[in-house]
Amino acid sequence: SFINDVIGFVIIAFVIFLIVKSVNRLYKDPPPPPNTKDCQYCLTAIPLAASKCAACCSQV
Repeated sequence: SFINDVIGFVIIAFVIFLIVKSVNRLYKDPPPPPNTKDCQYCLTAIPLAASKCAACCSQV
């Protein structure tokens, strides 16, 4: 009786694991965070760590 309960539990747990794994495949990974920002004066893409725009030399 105990062995049957253990085997039944393992089978049900495995089936639930497969269902959850297949549902998780439907969701896409979130997009990576942006590593650039736009200059407010000339709208050129510049790195986040930049303090001056390379195109128009304005302080960002």
